[in-house]
Amino acid sequence: MKKLLRFVALDFDGVIVDSMGLQEKAWRDAAREVTRDVKIEQTLVANLYSGYAGSRMFDGLDLSPHILKQLRITKNQLWLRARDSAPIFPDAREVLRELHPFLAFGIGTTAPRCYVDSVMRRAGLLGLIAAIVTNDDPPRPKPEAAFLHELFTRAHYCREESVMVGDTRTDLHLAANAGVSFIGFGSQLSTDIGISCVSNWRSLCVELRRRAE
Repeated sequence: MKKLLRFVALDFDGVIVDSMGLQEKAWRDAAREVTRDVKIEQTLVANLYSGYAGSRMFDGLDLSPHILKQLRITKNQLWLRARDSAPIFPDAREVLRELHPFLAFGIGTTAPRCYVDSVMRRAGLLGLIAAIVTNDDPPRPKPEAAFLHELFTRAHYCREESVMVGDTRTDLHLAANAGVSFIGFGSQLSTDIGISCVSNWRSLCVELRRRAE
């Protein structure tokens, strides 16, 4: 018998926080400052929206270690100045509070833990999150199954009663690797055949209620 939904694993940037535009600008500005190469800029942005992080952000680029380091340092400096202005998606607060009595929520993200805590605390939502896992925590990073399994372990739920909500193909691959149901959020995955997608938090609320009943 299929188990009812009890736990929702959420990506952070692009699902809870509307920050992808700011991150894109930081990578574009870093590429222009360090390399002045449009193709490098375009590759970095494509990798960003694929959900890549860490060294995978530089996939497809044949650059020296020095240039890669300068790109990372410059982007981080730009992002640190911009990230506090990233807003929570409309209705995210209300939906999380509305569903919290019968659904548990966790966050699985490549974002730094201090950033996640700061945003969620500022939004008054940190107390609604059962567990948080970042790329620094599990044995393997996204999209390895161990990443999501670590979140389940910390939150005390199993994959059969869980769903992953993400906005990139890396999130989709993470859910598939972990054997977890997936809901796409936003427009990045809306053209993928066979994927359940929602465009906003109100639509997500309806879908989560349907799966929990």
